[in-house]
Amino acid sequence: MNQPINIYSALNEAGLLWQSKKIPFDDNIIIMDDYIFRDHLLFLSQGIAKIEIKRNQAWEFETLVANDTILGLEHCFLPNIYADKMEYRMTSLNEGIAFEVPKQQLLSYLYAHPLVFHQLIEDLTIRYKFLTFNQQEKKAPLKQRIIDLLMEFIILTHQEDQGEYLKIPFFKEEFISTSLKCSTQHIQHILSSLAEQQIICITENQELVIHYPHLKKFSTIA
Repeated sequence: MNQPINIYSALNEAGLLWQSKKIPFDDNIIIMDDYIFRDHLLFLSQGIAKIEIKRNQAWEFETLVANDTILGLEHCFLPNIYADKMEYRMTSLNEGIAFEVPKQQLLSYLYAHPLVFHQLIEDLTIRYKFLTFNQQEKKAPLKQRIIDLLMEFIILTHQEDQGEYLKIPFFKEEFISTSLKCSTQHIQHILSSLAEQQIICITENQELVIHYPHLKKFSTIA
């Protein structure tokens, strides 16, 4: 199996980041609105963030993203047949760095470097596959669905190889309730059960700590 390409190193070596606006950010900061995709794409080089979509005039959790993610690729390759009315934004969950990369220069680079392009599309596909999986598994026990969703969070934040205990900062129960369309009361009961099994721990500063080996043992997507 081919090793994943380090997207940051690839873009940096090509000189794309030198001419891009660098955006250092703290935790809990809105670092992207969809307006950016007119002329630039956003490259998240460090940090973990959440993507929210605006529905019924309220921002709703959609998914997590992390380092080596480019936001807005879907605006580059689809025919502009229908107006895209969906609003979404990215909010940081910890400190990190992003870059506003000129769209046309990035596209020229990706056309000339198909391996990088393929990995970015694969990462985007994985996010959409997880969203589909969460809808398809509605009949599975809620505890199993939550365990699998937590495993998705680990994969989406690229933490699989980062140790025994992994963290999701600024964790909120809405990450689960919105993704799985279930009540917070049931979620709280199951999270308490997972804490008793020493699979997770939620700290006082809203940090979800996951014991990865235990979680992996019970997940169906590991």
